[in-house]
Amino acid sequence: MAFAGDRLAGCRHMAELTQEALGRKIGASRMQISQYEHEHKVPKLLRIQALASALGVQVDDLLDERGVHVR
Repeated sequence: MAFAGDRLAGCRHMAELTQEALGRKIGASRMQISQYEHEHKVPKLLRIQALASALGVQVDDLLDERGVHVR
């Protein structure tokens, strides 16, 4: 499975959170959230779990079969 930045962005928009607000919820900067959404950086599994929890979604909602693999 691979992390999907576009899914993170979509879930964040559905939750009506800014990158900054999501970052505050998980202890990350707005820049880190942006880097995850644009797949410039791949979050580790614990961070993906925190993102999913903060967004009220399942970890699987932030993953897909393509692209950048989770470490």
